[in-house]
This record gives sequence, structure tokens and C-alpha cells, in this order.
Amino acid sequence: MKKKSLFLFFFFFLFSFSTLYSQTTIKGFVKDHEDSLLFGNVLLLSPVDSSLIKGAYYEFGTFSITNDLKGPALLKITSWDFEDLYIPILANQIGTIIELGEIKMAPLSTELGTVTVTASIPIIEKSPEGGLVVNVEKTILGSSTSLLEIFSKLPSVTVNGNIVSVVGRGEALLYLDGKRITFEQLGAISVPSVQKVEIISNPSAKYDAEGRAIINIKLLPNPRKGFEISIIQNATFARHFLYAPALTVNYRNRKFSLKANYSLSLGKDWTDGTVTRDVETANGTFSSSKNELNNNKSVYVGNHSIGAGYQFNQNHGISFEYSGLYNLYDLDILGDNVISTLGTDISNLKTNNYGKSTDSNNSYSLNYNGVFDTLGSSIFFGAMSSDFTNNLNGLIDERIFENGTLISEATRNNRGFNNIALNTAQIDISKNFRNGMVLEFGAKYGDARNQSKIDLYSKSNGGEFILDSLYSNEFTYKEKIPAVYAQLKGTIGKKINYSIGARSEYSMVSGFSSILNETVLDTNYLNVFPNAVFNFKQNDNWSYKLSYTSRISRPKYQDLDPFLWYQDSLTSIQGNPFIKPELIHGGELAVQRKEISLTGGYFYSVNPARFVIFPGNTGNGSVIMKRVNLEAKHSFVTTLSIPIDHKFYTSYNYVSLEFNKFVDSRPEYQVGAIVPQLYVYSYNQFKIKNWFNIEVIIDYEGANNDGLFQNDHRYSLSAGLSKYLLDGNLTLRFLANDALRSYHLTGSSRVGQVSSTYDARVNSVFYRFSIIYSFGKLKEINYNIQNTSTDELDRLKLKQ
Repeated sequence: MKKKSLFLFFFFFLFSFSTLYSQTTIKGFVKDHEDSLLFGNVLLLSPVDSSLIKGAYYEFGTFSITNDLKGPALLKITSWDFEDLYIPILANQIGTIIELGEIKMAPLSTELGTVTVTASIPIIEKSPEGGLVVNVEKTILGSSTSLLEIFSKLPSVTVNGNIVSVVGRGEALLYLDGKRITFEQLGAISVPSVQKVEIISNPSAKYDAEGRAIINIKLLPNPRKGFEISIIQNATFARHFLYAPALTVNYRNRKFSLKANYSLSLGKDWTDGTVTRDVETANGTFSSSKNELNNNKSVYVGNHSIGAGYQFNQNHGISFEYSGLYNLYDLDILGDNVISTLGTDISNLKTNNYGKSTDSNNSYSLNYNGVFDTLGSSIFFGAMSSDFTNNLNGLIDERIFENGTLISEATRNNRGFNNIALNTAQIDISKNFRNGMVLEFGAKYGDARNQSKIDLYSKSNGGEFILDSLYSNEFTYKEKIPAVYAQLKGTIGKKINYSIGARSEYSMVSGFSSILNETVLDTNYLNVFPNAVFNFKQNDNWSYKLSYTSRISRPKYQDLDPFLWYQDSLTSIQGNPFIKPELIHGGELAVQRKEISLTGGYFYSVNPARFVIFPGNTGNGSVIMKRVNLEAKHSFVTTLSIPIDHKFYTSYNYVSLEFNKFVDSRPEYQVGAIVPQLYVYSYNQFKIKNWFNIEVIIDYEGANNDGLFQNDHRYSLSAGLSKYLLDGNLTLRFLANDALRSYHLTGSSRVGQVSSTYDARVNSVFYRFSIIYSFGKLKEINYNIQNTSTDELDRLKLKQ
């Protein structure tokens, strides 16, 4: 099975065909005779035969289009209800930044024929910042029922519980339209409202320094006048049935826009995992094998949002959005933990968790966008307030057997409360100069507060519930981070462009334990994070990029709480208030021939943090899991990406090889053999005339070992079929996820006195049918864009 998947990947990999790297940039600001902001397209055309070289969508009047032009070209600017405007691009302007300034469009004086633009843009493209942009709309990714499902199908992105990581980097920060959000806020984002996802592996200074990479979710704009309603129905067939309907509403006139989304998910999810441990104690080695089967039911999992925008004139606009979620789960978790020594079973712990869990989130955001000169210099102000709450009422029946005889029976009532309040405000200013330089600078203030409380009650033999003080706790964590940044972008001659910047963050962190009645964490620290990128274009075929980045990875709120979180009588998780932030420095060299890119990088981390299992004190074979700092980590990574674009076949292929090694002088953390990890990703789309599209995604993560932790190889293949009817208003999709039934999580570790293995399966095998129907009353325009993204319309086929 593994060989089949690798063969399929390398079969798709051989079709390499690409275009050149962007170097000529054309910028401008489009408005009408009444100084109102316009929306539309800019198209680069060949002056010889008017064939399309590249296209881009613009909104709020501002456009920027970049391409590696070989000679003179014609820039065509279009906007609904206005005459098309043509501007020649001369030979002496090639390889420069062309500032067109303010451009006024003339109203239509005659009726034009209808032009149909059919796009064949690949699902994955390079972003201006050197990252990847993955178009979700009009692909099988749009059939996903959650953002996490989308992330799991992105190149170089992995999902493990509530950790979203980028291969070769590590855990990523999450952003929504350029503003940072928490993992808990993902559930409030409706999948049908997502246009694309940007993966930024080397973030600039304008992004928070925390995290090793950035994943920026971009929502669909609403450029057309009138209203449109879309109804989405998803039916998922797996071990349990899942039903996920959704509704989106959009309205726009010349200055006012309104959008609303609602989505729901009903059904059951499941996981099945086994963890084995060998714990060395003074009384000998105790082994345990714990199986946990999770069949939690989504009684109600829904999110909703409503947003409005108003454009005062061509230079100023504001927007406001509210988003929320409410989730109710019925817990159904069966545990079976067998303890043995010298190969003989001595006890058996069985648990049944049948409680309830609820999540709620309310987020409010306010944005202002402004343009203050004819060069397109801009200012952005944004503020956001978010409040997430989780309530847990878990009822856990526990039975302990020795040699097959029931010796103890108890019921636990786990009452938990967790609240995360986040308030941020930021200002970003971008000043454009006539010589092509751009100065970006800004400031941000973030205020986070996490309050967690848990009370564990126990009763046995039909008695009353009694509070267990060992496992009861209340902890409050506060974090305030003011930050400033500056970034300078420009060119040196015609062959070199650069981006140099730095960000400074001052962290004020405190943690208070109500049970201990004392402050267990109180620290302030200042960090400066420089970064630099240099691009060198040798000729039309070859270009090179050299970059340096510095980042920080702060511990999560729960990782700092010294409280013991109860899982069962023999398993607990404990926070560590002494854990330090991880500091990362790295450099990368990239070589690009046309669009085929090869990169190599080295990253050095100080105080890397990992979860480690220690012997517990609640019985033979008991363990405590805790995150600790190691001294250092070395990472080497190389990647190769090949995009492919043929008339009927579009593909993106990505391969990386990553080598990680921890360094620590303590005997218990001495590392063993190192095994680098091979990662392979291939997206493929086949257009079968005008009948339907077939999409195939192959994802392979090879076995790896960093000296302490080993993960075995895992892979999956997903395939989908899409059909568009009624002029694109009706979309039918079928998705076979993990069609080879191959996705399986296994691995092992040995640290100090504890060695362990894990073996888990998740709800990866399913079949989904999706129906999307859109209707409304939109104002007629003089051309139609079908099957396109609204930003980067590369490789369009123009028919008239």
C-alpha cells in the first residue's frame, strides 16, 4: 500500500511545467468620476495577439500585479459598468515597480458583448511573501466541515489534536484576514466563507513573533452588487453518520455591504487509541496497556457570524463583524488499563466517562482601512475582543480488578471550567515611495486572560460525592504584550529586491493559584526579533533567495499551571510554571528555476519544550505527563516544490526532508539514533472536458526519530469528484477521504525511567456528498468569471 501511494505521487511529479518568477510589479488606485471605490480585474495582455499573461482581482480601488515580463505588455483595467482602460507597459519599465497612481474610469457609453473568462488556476500558488496560497473555493477543500479538516489537506501542514504545525518549522500561529486568532476561535469560522489559506513559513515583522510559522485564513469578499444566498448540505458516511448544513447570505450596494453565515454539525466522532508504558521503579518494572475508545456525540455544534462594511469614499472604509459558536457534546469514553509486572497481569482499571461538555465563543472585531496618497500608501486599524468558555461535567465510573476480582468501585464527578478572554488592538501603516521603496511600521497591544477551575468529586459504595482536594484547582493566567515593528522593502538595481525588518515585544506574564493562594508565575521580558530576505534574479530562468528569521514559542496557558489534571487513577497531566519560552533562529537559501523551487535551511532552538512522561505517585505503574525544557535543538530541512499546469491537468507537488536533533547534558535526556523525516504531498486536478473535475490528494509522512521520540510512517489518499450545473450556481461533490484506509498513528519514546508506545486510529475514513446551491439577484455585469479565485487569476484562458 505504501509503495502504491509513493508510485502515484512520483507519477504525478513527472509532469512538471511552469512559468517564470515575478519581478515586474504594477500598482495603481482605481476610482470613478464621483471618487467612489471600484472593484474589478487587472489583466496583463500580450500586445501581439492579446493573449492573457496574468490577471488579478482588485477591491477597494487598490491593485498590484506582479509578473516576470519578457517584453512590452498591455495592462487592461476593468470594472463593472465602466469602459475598459488600456495602459501600455514599455520595454524600459520591465523589471521595475511601476506606480500608476490614481486612475479614473469612464462610465460605459455603449453596450458591450459578454465575455466569459474561464480560469484554470492551480489550487496552490506562491504568495508575494514567499509562502503558499491554497485556494479553497471551487475545490474539494470547500466540502470540508471544519477548518481543521481543511488544514489536514494542505501542503506542509499537519494537525495533531489542537496543534497545527508546518513541516520544517513547527507549531503555527493562526490568523484571520491578517488578525491573530486563538485555536478556540476556529470553530466560529464557517467553511463556506473561506476563500483561501495562506501558509507563511518566513513571516515578516508585522506578524507576531510567537510561533514558528503563520497560517492566515482569508474570507471571501463580496464585490458584486445585489444579494446572493448559498445553501450547503454535507452528508458524511463513516462509522457514524454526520450531517452538516450551512447557509451564507451576502448583500452589497455601492457603499454598504452585509454578510452572514450559519453552519451546523450533528452526529458522532470517534477515536481509538492504545498507549503502552514501562515504568521502572524501586519495586521493579511495571507495564501498562491503556486503551481508550471515544464515541463523543455532537448534540449541537454550530457557528454563526454577521458582518457589515461601509465605504465612506475611495479612501476610507470601516467594517464590523460578530462571530460566535455554541457546542454541546455528550461524552462517551471507555477506558481499559491493564497493569502487569514480570509479564503477569496484576490489576485492571476500567473507566466509563459519560458526562457532557459545552463550548461557547463570542468575538467582535472592528476594522478601518484608509489610503492617504496617490501612490497607494495605506493605514489599517483593527480591534478585536473574544471570549471563549468551556464547561465540563464529566461522570466517570471506575472499577479496579486484581487477578480478575473486583476490589474497588467508585464514581468521579469532574466539574471543569475554562475561560479565555483575548483583547487586541493594532495599527499598521504602509508608506509607498516613488522610487519603489515601501516602509511598513506599526504597533500592537495584546491582553490575554485564562482562568481555569476544576473540582473533582468522588464517591464509592453508593455514598455522597466528596471533594478530592488533590485534583481540585483554580488557576488564573494573565499575559500582556505590547509590540512595535518596522519593515523596509525595496530594490537594488534591477536584479535584487530586499525586505529587512525587526519586531520588539515586551511580555508581562503572571499566574496565580487559588488553591495554593500564591503567585506561581511572575515574569517580564523584552525580545527583539530581526528578519531579512534578499532575492536575486540572475536571468529569466534562475533566481535565488536568502533569508534569516527569529521567532519565539511561548508555553501555553495550561502548560504553566502546576495543577494535576486527572485522567484516571493512574494517569495525570501536570503543568510546569518554570517552563521557559523557546527562542528560534534560522536561515534559508532557496534556488528557483522558473517555478520549480529548491530550498535548504538550518534552525537553532534554545529551550525547546516537549511533553515527557514521569513515574507517578498514585500507585505502581502510575505516570505524570509534563512539558519540560530541553537545552537545545538543531533542525535541518530541505524542500522541493514543483507546480504543474497543463490544459486538462493541474498539480502541485511538495517534498521535504527534515532532520531534528535534541541536545541536553542531563543523563535522562541523552539522545539515541537520529532518523530524518521524508514528507511528500501531491495535489492533482483533472478536468474531464466540461463534464466534471477529479481531484486527488496524496499525503505521506515518513518515519522519523529526533533521538527521544519516534513516529512511524503514515500516509493517506483522498479523491473527489465535482460537477457544476446551472451556470455554476449548483455544485455537486463527492469525497472519498483516506480511500486506502491507511492513515494510522504509531510511535514510541524513551525518556528516563519511562518508555512508551502509542497506536491510534481516528475518523479519517469517510465518504461525503455535498450540494451547494446559490441564488439571488445580482446586478448584470459585462463579463463573467467562472471557477476562479478572487485574487491571483494566473494562467486564465480568455474566450470572447
